[in-house]
Amino acid sequence: NLSGVIEAEVVREYKNSAVAKILELVENSTAKKSSREKFISKFAKYYTPAVCAAAAIVAGFVPTVICAVQSNFNWPVYADWIYKALAFLVISCPCALVISVAARADRPVTVAELPAAAQQFIKTHFPKGKVAYAKVDDGVMDVDYEVVFADGAKVEFAKDGSWKEIDCKYTAVPESAVPEQIARYVAEQFEGRRIVKLDRDRRHYEAELDNGLDLKFDRHFRLIEIDD
Repeated sequence: NLSGVIEAEVVREYKNSAVAKILELVENSTAKKSSREKFISKFAKYYTPAVCAAAAIVAGFVPTVICAVQSNFNWPVYADWIYKALAFLVISCPCALVISVAARADRPVTVAELPAAAQQFIKTHFPKGKVAYAKVDDGVMDVDYEVVFADGAKVEFAKDGSWKEIDCKYTAVPESAVPEQIARYVAEQFEGRRIVKLDRDRRHYEAELDNGLDLKFDRHFRLIEIDD
């Protein structure tokens, strides 16, 4: 029917639509790596070229030195060391695979299996939050926990249960979880803005506002950087 009319009613902005949320989740999953994934990337960055360089030395440099010392080019010598280089490469691949598999090991857990400090954090700051799933990331160098709520909010915990990141996506981070100094600064300098994401490490706190601004504070809660 080419003469008909189709009426469409827009009930929400695109940024709040299900499609936008799905796209953001996909982008975040590819842009942000967990600690174990960062370890694997760093490991591969050095391991792969080191193995290739070692194999090249075994296959080319060693037999060349031997032939030079003997003052006689001997192809069987090269063939023997090339075979050893190939064997070295074959042995190196399973070693890398074992380390990668170990670093990627993760498994679902219940809230009751989280560290006590993490359980208390959830009860205190997300008393009405429904946990969609929780998992533990058993990295080679570290262990992290991740808890995702039904509304999309996510909290990452360290091995001891202390929080590392609170990402509430489209809602504000619970006021009770925000350090008082940071909350006061945002209220004074960015009135009406909400903190939707908060993370910390040993040296810094970072707060993301609902307008896209990122505020970085030092451990004494002094502002050191604003990034849009």
